[in-house]
Amino acid sequence: MKISVITVCKNSESTIERTIESVLMQTYKSTEYIIVDGKSTDKTLPIINKYRDKISSVISEKDSGIWQAINKGIAIATGDIIICLNANDVFYKSNVIEKVEAEFTSSDADLIYGDLIILDPKTGKTNYKKTSYVDRLFLYNNSLPHPSTACRIDLFKRYGFFNEKFRIAGDYDWFLRVILEKKIKIHYLNIPFSIFSLGGISTNKKYEKILKAEVKLITSQYFTLLERILYKNLMLKIMRILHLENILKSRAKLNLI
Repeated sequence: MKISVITVCKNSESTIERTIESVLMQTYKSTEYIIVDGKSTDKTLPIINKYRDKISSVISEKDSGIWQAINKGIAIATGDIIICLNANDVFYKSNVIEKVEAEFTSSDADLIYGDLIILDPKTGKTNYKKTSYVDRLFLYNNSLPHPSTACRIDLFKRYGFFNEKFRIAGDYDWFLRVILEKKIKIHYLNIPFSIFSLGGISTNKKYEKILKAEVKLITSQYFTLLERILYKNLMLKIMRILHLENILKSRAKLNLI
């Protein structure tokens, strides 16, 4: 089974090398590596060229954003499985692709997802994101961790590529399309796939309004009005309960209760 890894980048001179090395260190060798660069003006391309003989394809041209860039990579990929690892991220261990391939080989999964380690590069602190159970309620309020997913390439041929009209939430739209609408088979692999570094467009507060508007549009397409009302109210109740629990724990530590 051949695995295609796609990295998209633009002006990523400070992070692209460790991403490339993370891919090249993988123990599974039947791997195709594609880098799609958005016409960088810094040292990104010279760094990529250091490894050019180990990279299957490099595209460097202007694009409309991350989803058009990833779509370009998918369009030329020749592997059976697609994994996207962007320029700020790295695989957690050198055997991640090996474990992903073994899970696809031994199962009928269309898509496999695992855990994600979120790194704050400013503080060095990490947060372990575990998503072992996915249902409609989860997907109303969350997306699968894109840097920790792998899927069969024929999903894009059958159900379409990422919608490029979305600036940030194109992966959320695609996950809802294939999971809720097309009912693909998804499997959870109980390992961390990758380390995701904060700082990209999806975690930048400057783009928070755009993200919220895109999520609102997407949920209106895949969830009924009744579902949206019920799930929103349910999540508000859950958040209140969790907030109350945190207050009680804080007071208990201070011996106030």
